[in-house]
Amino acid sequence: MKLPTYHEDLSVFHVGTEDPRAYYIPFSPLSALGPDFEERKDSDRFQLLSGNWRFRYYENTRQVPEQAVLPDFPMHSLDIIPVPSTWQSLGYERYHYSNLEYTIPYDPPYVPAQNPCGLYLTDFTCSLRDGLERYLNFEGVDSCFYVWVNGKPVGYSQISHSSSEFNVTRYIKEGTNRLAVLVLKWCDGTYLECQDKMRLSGIFRDVYLLSRPPEHIRDYQVTTDVPEGGTTAFVQISFTYRGSSFPVHYVLTDPCGEKIASGTAADGPLVIEVPDAKLWSDESAQLYSLLLCTDGECIRETVGIRTISVRHGQILLNDTPIRFHGVNRHEFHARNGYTVTSEELEQEIRLMKQHHINAVRTSHYPAAPLLYTLCDRYGLYVIDEADVEAHGIIKLYKAMQQSTNGTIADNPCFREAILDRETALVARDKNRPCVLIWSLGNETGYGSNMEAGCRLVKGLDPTRLLNYESSTHPIMCQDIDGIDVLSRMYLPIPELEALLADPATKKPVILTEYIHCMGNSPGDIEDYFQLMSRYPNLAGGFIWEWRDQSADMGYTEDGRTKYFYGGDYGDFPNCGNFCVDGITYPDGRPHTGLFEHKNVFRPARIKACDLTAGSFTLTNLLSFTDLSELLELKYEITQDGMPWESGRIPCPAAPPRQTAAFTLPYTLPESGRCFLRIRMMANRSVPFADSEEEFEYGFDQFELPIPGTGFVPGCLDETGSLTVREEADAYHILGNGFLYRFNRLSASFDRLYVDGEELLSEPAAYTLWRAPTDNDRYIREEWEAAGYDRTFPRVYESTCHIMENVVRIDCHLSLTAVALQPILYLDVTWQIDAAGRIRGSVDANKESCFPYLPRFGIHFALPREFDTVTYFGYGPFESYCDKHRADYVGLFHETVDDLFEDYIKPQENGSHFGCEYLSLESPRHALTVTAQLPFSFQALPYSAAELTRKRHSCELVKSGYTHLTVDYAMSGIGSNSCGPALADEYRFSETEFHWDFLLAFERLSAPMSPRCI
Repeated sequence: MKLPTYHEDLSVFHVGTEDPRAYYIPFSPLSALGPDFEERKDSDRFQLLSGNWRFRYYENTRQVPEQAVLPDFPMHSLDIIPVPSTWQSLGYERYHYSNLEYTIPYDPPYVPAQNPCGLYLTDFTCSLRDGLERYLNFEGVDSCFYVWVNGKPVGYSQISHSSSEFNVTRYIKEGTNRLAVLVLKWCDGTYLECQDKMRLSGIFRDVYLLSRPPEHIRDYQVTTDVPEGGTTAFVQISFTYRGSSFPVHYVLTDPCGEKIASGTAADGPLVIEVPDAKLWSDESAQLYSLLLCTDGECIRETVGIRTISVRHGQILLNDTPIRFHGVNRHEFHARNGYTVTSEELEQEIRLMKQHHINAVRTSHYPAAPLLYTLCDRYGLYVIDEADVEAHGIIKLYKAMQQSTNGTIADNPCFREAILDRETALVARDKNRPCVLIWSLGNETGYGSNMEAGCRLVKGLDPTRLLNYESSTHPIMCQDIDGIDVLSRMYLPIPELEALLADPATKKPVILTEYIHCMGNSPGDIEDYFQLMSRYPNLAGGFIWEWRDQSADMGYTEDGRTKYFYGGDYGDFPNCGNFCVDGITYPDGRPHTGLFEHKNVFRPARIKACDLTAGSFTLTNLLSFTDLSELLELKYEITQDGMPWESGRIPCPAAPPRQTAAFTLPYTLPESGRCFLRIRMMANRSVPFADSEEEFEYGFDQFELPIPGTGFVPGCLDETGSLTVREEADAYHILGNGFLYRFNRLSASFDRLYVDGEELLSEPAAYTLWRAPTDNDRYIREEWEAAGYDRTFPRVYESTCHIMENVVRIDCHLSLTAVALQPILYLDVTWQIDAAGRIRGSVDANKESCFPYLPRFGIHFALPREFDTVTYFGYGPFESYCDKHRADYVGLFHETVDDLFEDYIKPQENGSHFGCEYLSLESPRHALTVTAQLPFSFQALPYSAAELTRKRHSCELVKSGYTHLTVDYAMSGIGSNSCGPALADEYRFSETEFHWDFLLAFERLSAPMSPRCI
């Protein structure tokens, strides 16, 4: 097909389109009921064209027949696909994931001549007897498209994530009409859409017709103002008309549905006074309803009354400082690509609210219109970002930040294209109360084009703040006065603290990306929270990112989902699994990091004043709500993990950002390991909760000052008799009902027989290695260079003798790797008593030249029948030294399979931190572990080697064993896949350490509990 060259012309962005306008759906004045603010399908002026369309994929536009767009073209020869959708998710062409690089040569305005495209055809019926005009709307098409109606060219448009509207009145006819759309994979706009995302193509959002009178409200802008210190608000509406101006009848109702104002607006803006205004915020999403009617149609709009400003380095909503606990969100579905249904989108928003996410950054383009409607309704703040990213410029040949960062941002050829995208952003979403900040885009460099964009956005909407992260490192120009916030990404805590403490930092600081959530992550949420608490000018941050962008490619033979990422599709260039970096899985299930976020950002923090007397203080971390209006407190005391006492009290009155005292009327046990957990429960129904069960906002836990030994290992039994048989490479220890073989060459046990049953499937072994997490991707090279993944023991000396009916084995050894010097020198003592209990004692010295350790522990491969786990420590989620705020100390019962966290790229997972007791049970035996100091453990159906070598979770093969690793220590998790390096305090950097622990194999007649020790 011979096409115009619009898609390779930097001066042409739209042909035949209407000027961009606010998003709304009109309906007729005769409608008995107008649509609810999200139910546009109820409008009698709305005709949804989405559904099953005819489709044909072509490798380039030259293959498309000219007659394909004509009304008599036989559609039956084409495939049937759903619209909206992306064609790669339907099996046409391959997925392609790239983060930094352009996926085409950098040769603007040209794109490859072999430009894949999709032809879309559908028929729709229309009656013209009503005298109304028809407007054809596309909410999202990647990357550009040409439109024909009844064989006549209507126009062209680009900007993948913005709406395009065509007046098609003169092209349609009475009865059946043919709509033809040709979508191109690439256009000159592709150079401005180099986002970190799966690169997909097609009509991925809804298509619909609007029927409107010849003269109508074309556009309008709603702004609100609340004079400082007052309770009366003012709502102002300015109009743009199609045709001459005309009267507009209006009705404003409050959030309870009561009419508070009505009348007729003539020429000029309409100003409505609202006494005792109910203000909109994330904590109270109060929405007014505005009805605008003309002779030919009505428009229903929701109004959130709020103000947004900056003062003294803080962001103020309604003159009150706020903080963003936000998330970056790409539009992505594991099976449907960019297409997300309204039900799925609402579930996303509800899940965010359930876990105390109060803000969304629409990375890195405007989201579907429904997202903003839901954010209005549920109360989430939005940074609304233009569809502008040119990250690929930093990967050009010999690219340097100083020389290439202005390649597009300062190139006059791209200026109008950038301004067109900024205009489309503001025009569509300017009436959404949830939008507090506009963003010029992402990672495009800074130059005169972005300066012009800043001026444009401020001129279109001076009521909101403006953000652009790349403005923090301008190259070509230095004029960033119009940027209202200082936006940074992934700053290490010390560097961020220095920035916040610097008197020269006048603007509020926002971390537009932080705590990178790739795989087992993040481990530094609490650290950033503490910094936010200390520095009022830190206005919060936005997690990267919300959902793993991994495609569901079907099932394995054993029913496991195959999730693919970059490189799995034969795509080049690609960034591997860097798209698998969400705080939820591709199917929307939370990662454990989301639970961590929920409790870190709980609405209050509780501190103990006197635990014996039950005296506490409660600090309200909210901005607008007294805690007594939201919470009641539920307390639970456990003794050695077992319930002792529980109760409830009303939450004391605690105004926003204030502290209140309260007392709990509990009685204390006399002994044992005792903990108090105070849970913050909803005292009323929660609109975003998923069930009728009580909703928990968060908790605090305290260890009670009770004397007692808890789970400290007891003394060895010195009353029985033991026999030792020594061989050149082993000691055989025989007792009542057990036989242990100790390997003198490995300084560990390689056979454990109890009641004649073998309880070791492989020899026990010292280990330093963990399957690298995504956050270990940089330190991994050092770990592997240091040989941590292939250590073996070199025993220099071992002795064995019986003292007071206890066998004692002393070993001096090192852990080393081929071609390297020893890493650790160990003096290990093993003692075995007549009951078969084993006490281990390790003194270790690490060579200081080696990097910090992933872990130090002992690995046991047990028969698979050992599948039931009871532990006293941090649970119920996986926990690490820097990732356990969603967990509390308690007694937990799990299966080995349940302890496994199924990350798409296999890695270290399922560890439990701060444990004092562990029992791993089979139907006949239990291995129990206690220690002088809290330890970590991991019990999984996969070995660390299997988790290390496999690229996808669906490829993992269970070994047939239960792999138990008991660790003296494990390094933290952090977020170094993109974020800062792991903080020193979470690194296992000790060069000397001592570890005592007790292992006991018990015969079972009933399930084990800590009281059995």
